Amino acid sequence: MDKIDLMIRNLKQSQKDMEETQIPIITDEHGNIDKECPNEDCLFLFKVNAEDWEANFKDEIVYCPNCKNESPANSYWPSEFMDQFKNQLLNKARK
Repeated sequence: MDKIDLMIRNLKQSQKDMEETQIPIITDEHGNIDKECPNEDCLFLFKVNAEDWEANFKDEIVYCPNCKNESPANSYWPSEFMDQFKNQLLNKARK
């Protein structure tokens, strides 16, 4: 039973580490952040002011400026950003 308890504790710690994983969102010299349309037929890259993104865009629906796709705000992460995030999670999981 001790091994199972240890495994459970390790899994809980790994889960906590993954939940705390953060990659800083870096703005450009104008205070803009990169976004990418989640529509696989579009994948349009665009910039939006970071403060405007937080204050003015609804979490439920954001429209792509190119194809007018309607998706939740949290689905507009650029592919490059998501790749970095996945790699960071994998590295933590391997420890």
